[in-house]
Amino acid sequence: MSRFRMARVLSGLACLVLALPGGKATANGPRIGFSAGTIFPMASDSVQLAKETVVVKLSDPRGMGEGRVACKYYLRNLANSTQVLSMAFSVHGYLDDSTTYRHLDFSVTAHGQELPVRFFKTDDPRWAPFVDWSGNTLPVWDLSLAPRELLQLEIRYQVFWAGDDEWNFKYNARPAALWAGKIEDAQVSFEFDMHTAQDIRRRPGDPKHVEFAAHPDQYRWSGNRVIWEFQMWEPTDDVSVILKPEEH
Repeated sequence: MSRFRMARVLSGLACLVLALPGGKATANGPRIGFSAGTIFPMASDSVQLAKETVVVKLSDPRGMGEGRVACKYYLRNLANSTQVLSMAFSVHGYLDDSTTYRHLDFSVTAHGQELPVRFFKTDDPRWAPFVDWSGNTLPVWDLSLAPRELLQLEIRYQVFWAGDDEWNFKYNARPAALWAGKIEDAQVSFEFDMHTAQDIRRRPGDPKHVEFAAHPDQYRWSGNRVIWEFQMWEPTDDVSVILKPEEH
């Protein structure tokens, strides 16, 4: 085991159009219903995730500092009618109830107003292609988009590293493929604390060297940040980093 013992992971998950109890249909939008009292993901043919910017500020994996995520999503109504839909978000982890999200200062803002959030179970096999967990409870909120509107949605929350012998963090990008069309422009960045960034850059064999791996491999460094940039993107995989200290 590593000389450091890390907290379990809480990582980002892209927004989803959801099915919720009630069985109503939105105007020319995705149908929302329920299955045995749980929510399940549905594709949208009327609302596009036109742009996303995700900034993950990671804490020192040795347990110092606080990790935070700030997400900006630009949703475009492609229809000539108002679209009413429900969405969810997750920070993947072993704590999966409403108390967890409040503890993480989880918040959703649209039109400058914080939106009310409620919670639903997700133990439905239809989540399997988009997330690597099951049985969690997700926060859910409602949105209304005017015809052809471009709506900016902001989500903020606290995050932690995972791992004992290695440290890892994942931003779940796959669910974004459920939106209509492709994401025209996306940027995901992970920012490391100064000490961790220095340890990554040390030569192998240095007692403080930390091995670094990132996925996908089309990324660039800018200071202490690792940045992925995508155009006309339909995610088929997630974005992640793995750190492993030198063993001595």
